[in-house]
Amino acid sequence: QYAIISGNDLNIFRIVACNGQIEVNTAILNFEQQVNYDLRVQVKDNGLNPPSLSSTINIRITVKDANDPPEIASQQLSVNEGVLNGTLVGNHFDIIDEDANEVYTYALIDDDEGRFKLLYNVDGVYLAVAGDGELDYETTTQHHVSLEVTDGGALGTSLSGKANFVVEILDVNEPPSSINKILRVSENIDSGATIHTALDLIDEDVGQTFLYSGVRIATCQILDHDVNSDDDSCEWNTNMTVGDLLTVDAENGNFVVVDGSQFDYEDQLYYK
Repeated sequence: QYAIISGNDLNIFRIVACNGQIEVNTAILNFEQQVNYDLRVQVKDNGLNPPSLSSTINIRITVKDANDPPEIASQQLSVNEGVLNGTLVGNHFDIIDEDANEVYTYALIDDDEGRFKLLYNVDGVYLAVAGDGELDYETTTQHHVSLEVTDGGALGTSLSGKANFVVEILDVNEPPSSINKILRVSENIDSGATIHTALDLIDEDVGQTFLYSGVRIATCQILDHDVNSDDDSCEWNTNMTVGDLLTVDAENGNFVVVDGSQFDYEDQLYYK
């Protein structure tokens, strides 16, 4: 009859009592944690010619190294909306692998329809933005990518590990824009008259408040005018400010006439 009498405190092994075959009892053998296990086995006869007799033997079990699959460490990924092509997202990917000196191949198996790519730097492999300004918080606040890493198979067949990542898109304040407009007023309009109330502003950021101001003014001939273009031949007037002609209410954007005599059809057909 066979029995393990020492060296098996964690019950990693078992022995067949009738023939002494040693088997793995629990699948926790790990070369990187423990290479050798030393067991003491006792063999006892059945005592047909009493008394029973026994002897012991020392057995060393050596664990052979095998290729372990790489694991990709998790990390929180975030990036500002509207960033340029090549902007790094998060830190470089960390690979967890119990096998030393492995060489890895990286593949972005889901790049969220081409929005992301891998960027190889001297200190590691990063996730990066692909394309300019395509990430828009107001459209989508999260994107999903999947990464696969394959080792070089130094101890046998190559093995792979996969990980999924969520990329949080961070909101960034975007400038308001407005639609160019033609405003028609009577010449010699009264000073103090309001000639426009509220601009048609477009701003993707919800809940914004605005401050309005006039920054410059141009004097133009009517044939020069193109309301949809900034490239007309109107010249910005360095001798005149917006305040000479109008006041702009900072809170609501109303235009109020300062000097109605400046609105003279025969002298100046329009201002920009």
